[in-house]
Amino acid sequence: MAGKAVTLLERILRSRGPALLRTPCFSHYHKVTRKAVMGSRLQAAGRGGEGDAHNTGRALDIIVYAREPPQFEKVSIERTIGYRLVDAFMQAREDMRWNLMIYDQEQWDENGISSVRIAKPGTTGMAKVDHEHLTHIHIQFAMADKDFDEFEDALVGWLENPYR
Repeated sequence: MAGKAVTLLERILRSRGPALLRTPCFSHYHKVTRKAVMGSRLQAAGRGGEGDAHNTGRALDIIVYAREPPQFEKVSIERTIGYRLVDAFMQAREDMRWNLMIYDQEQWDENGISSVRIAKPGTTGMAKVDHEHLTHIHIQFAMADKDFDEFEDALVGWLENPYR
């Protein structure tokens, strides 16, 4: 179950974020029909282990392609929107209290310090794409802040007026 911080962030992005976030995106291929299954661009549920940030209610994935599928080499037209969201999250960082954000081969810690995030040599396919977060922004809250939900005004302000 998502914590209050993730629930609030999802609600804000759904109602006040870029229109792109209200459109469906590719989720997976149906096992039987092999047809594409579409899903939400805002994903709180995790697929990792028990301690995974998603499974403990502390993380949200925001599907905004930095690179175009299926090869993930060409820059996506969605990337500009992704970096506008990253900028808003950076500006509202202290108000939101997130402790990790990852997007497009870069990660930021709770102090806003960035570092490169590149998969290990030999990593290929979706393992490389997932590690480098070429398909989505991952934003995460510390366990102590997972139920902190007093950042709506600050984040909405940066989403609606990034040049204030």
